[in-house]
Amino acid sequence: MLDFVKPRTSYPLITFVKILWPLYVLFTYKRLRIELSSEVEETFVRLKRKTVLICPNHSHKLDPDVMFALSRSVKQTFNFLAAREIFGAYRSRRYRWMQKLGCFSIERGAADIQSIKTIHEVLKQDEKKLVIFPEGEVSHQNDYLMNLEDGVERMALTACKDLKKEDAQKTIFILPVILKYRFSKNMWTEILENLRRVEAQLELNVAASEPVSQRIRNCLLKGLDRLEIRHNVSKKSDNLEERLSNLRERLIEISKEYLKVELSANIGQVSQLHILRNSFAFNKFADGSNLELSPQDLVHYEELRLATHTVAIGEHSFKENLTQENAAELVNLLEEAIFGKITLSLPDIAEIGVAKEIDVSDYLKEFEVKKSKGVQALKAELSARMKERNLQFGKARI
Repeated sequence: MLDFVKPRTSYPLITFVKILWPLYVLFTYKRLRIELSSEVEETFVRLKRKTVLICPNHSHKLDPDVMFALSRSVKQTFNFLAAREIFGAYRSRRYRWMQKLGCFSIERGAADIQSIKTIHEVLKQDEKKLVIFPEGEVSHQNDYLMNLEDGVERMALTACKDLKKEDAQKTIFILPVILKYRFSKNMWTEILENLRRVEAQLELNVAASEPVSQRIRNCLLKGLDRLEIRHNVSKKSDNLEERLSNLRERLIEISKEYLKVELSANIGQVSQLHILRNSFAFNKFADGSNLELSPQDLVHYEELRLATHTVAIGEHSFKENLTQENAAELVNLLEEAIFGKITLSLPDIAEIGVAKEIDVSDYLKEFEVKKSKGVQALKAELSARMKERNLQFGKARI
């Protein structure tokens, strides 16, 4: 297990950062405008004195900054659960900075007991707002929601049950949040220029009439072909999801052998990828000895990272009428995989909407009778409300 990063929330620092937020945006993104749907401010006013588990979708790497901007807009303080690798090395500047901004860590894929205990402690405090991304990974798709990871609902129910023992009137709410991104200008010229660079690098000949969605898909398939050949992965299917899954399995096998680790058969691909990436990133073998990464080792680490970034990619990603936002994100993935960096501008408008909050108490009876049934019922409700709000966003933009 990696060291746990506990929150050391500094409210004066958070206030100071919120004051300087426009400067941070200017120097980091040049421009990033937050647009709140009409119900957002009213919802946070209504829940101001309540304990709330805030659950946004996770479509973009901008999401954490946008959620901090939301806390600034609604004049409330949020705690954040963040992947352990984001904090960086032990006691680094970034590590300390995130701690003081109310963040604490979870080692994804592992049984992180300290993190679970801290979530429990936070949710038992009055008026706390805790942000957790229930999809567990960035989808890189503006209009797509992945299946929710297990854990959020069980922690909410367990904390709510303990809270009721102290005061029967208290409860915990789960607030579904939807984040959407868009460009304020037409980006197609830049997107197509970058796509042509990717196609040239992959030595693809493109018909003038070929749709952009098909061109991006062809690039992904060509890159996939090369990786399958490099790692001796047999092409058992033409189905994109199956081929990506088979490649991930092979990359996991290679890394397990190199790191000399055994992973539980009860955890899924994404959790295995997280564990292996952390092993590489923090330079440790399973026995704790130091690992010196060679250039080839770094290639394997980058392949694991790329495999993680494609967990939500499938045939649904290549709609005929691809929006410029989704096209840009897919081209960014290709650019990063091939050139090691992205050159496209990021979306400069973030839209935020919320669904009706869920009172966790409504699911306690079911949870007390049979824990798994209560957890699944709450999970299904959270998923349904997120999907419904996501669909409403989509209709509004047509």
